[in-house]
Amino acid sequence: MLSQQDKEIWVEINEENLHQDENYQLSNFGRIKSFKVFKNEGKIIKGSWVGGYNCIFSKLNSGKSKTFYVHKLVAMYFLKKDKEDQNAVIHLDFDISNNHFYNLKWANNNEMRKHRHLDPNYNKKKIRNSKLTENEIVRIKTILKSKVLKPYRIAQQFGISQTQLARISSGKNWSHIKID
Repeated sequence: MLSQQDKEIWVEINEENLHQDENYQLSNFGRIKSFKVFKNEGKIIKGSWVGGYNCIFSKLNSGKSKTFYVHKLVAMYFLKKDKEDQNAVIHLDFDISNNHFYNLKWANNNEMRKHRHLDPNYNKKKIRNSKLTENEIVRIKTILKSKVLKPYRIAQQFGISQTQLARISSGKNWSHIKID
């Protein structure tokens, strides 16, 4: 006998301003069924992937297109919010392709941030908008260690200031990159 959690339940997606030709059903297992071509029985579709998240693109009455993320739809239709400020949906097992309702939970920004830091794949030390790559930092640290070039020449070669080079050398910046 299947438990309630093992049964796949389908609901019609009723989002505001959806074009009349856009007819979808959503399951609590995170699957999408389209009735665009197969009007009567529908067809399970894979959708698209944006930033690793499964989504569908739908036409609105205005003629514009809107992206619907499957995990957010599953949460909206199958999960209850515990608090008013919970506007984000987290994947409990950190697998963003697993949109089954038991793997999803509503969260506020603070809860989402805490959950992200528990993710074993989350890179806390990722440096965005950096002029240098990690490979260049390894090269800089190797050159600094060998003392082949003077610091101002190294800075010149990599297009950075001597102050930035001093920060790299002291470990103030890029300290997570170690050389042997």
